[in-house]
Amino acid sequence: RPTTVTTGPDGALWVVDMYRLVIEHPEWIDDEREKELFLRAGHDRGRIYRIFPDDAPPRPMIALDQLESAQVAELLQASNGRLRDMAQQELVKRDDRGVTAKLEQMIVNSPSEMGRLHALCTLAGTTFPNHKLLLAALEDKSGTVRRHAIRLCETHLSTKKPFSQKILAQLERMTDDPDPMVRMQLAYSLGETVGEEGVTGLARLAQQSAQAPYLRAAIISSLNRDNLIRFHNTLVNHPEIADLYQPTMLEMASRMNNVPFLTAVVNDLLEQIESV
Repeated sequence: RPTTVTTGPDGALWVVDMYRLVIEHPEWIDDEREKELFLRAGHDRGRIYRIFPDDAPPRPMIALDQLESAQVAELLQASNGRLRDMAQQELVKRDDRGVTAKLEQMIVNSPSEMGRLHALCTLAGTTFPNHKLLLAALEDKSGTVRRHAIRLCETHLSTKKPFSQKILAQLERMTDDPDPMVRMQLAYSLGETVGEEGVTGLARLAQQSAQAPYLRAAIISSLNRDNLIRFHNTLVNHPEIADLYQPTMLEMASRMNNVPFLTAVVNDLLEQIESV
């Protein structure tokens, strides 16, 4: 009963095999038959199979706890994803600030896309990357790195610190990013801004969402009491897009008892009636 298949840190294909005798819920087993069974038989057992070619035996396993932190950091650039994950976990667990400078250099200079990504996310688990590193990562050639950099920017977007405006300005310039997953992350993260500050970016993304229901859902998840009116007003000149969002915005405003927004919508409707 294999339950998981993954690449191991030795390069082999690892298959986790469950050993339980009974996997059916007791509710669906005949009561008399249930009395004859030990329902937890095999709960303390299991197997891991390693599959590899006859002519390419698995690589030796690396004992990360025996390496210096700088050596572990180098493994963030390994071609083996499981090894990269383990190295990141080890560095976060150690919280060794002596390797911070090395990680910062890797974020900017590593030739490995995954190395830059893991270095960025490792710092997020320890000292947290400063705004200059985040700004650099937002311009990375890898869409995956850019996407995670946007996610990590949320901590700064929710503050009033001066550099948060620089980050927000950079994010707003990324609404035309060629990577759809980057734009999706923007739609999620711009909701972390203070007050109405993220509306400009959300409105730009909304104009791309006519045929993108998941992007619309992400944008809607970033709307709240503070930015709902501004978002509505920003879409006034794009009625075909506004119509996609208005039913949901009205429902949200009603549930939040957002009287200013509901009043603004009613006033708009009255103006439209009077102009007919």
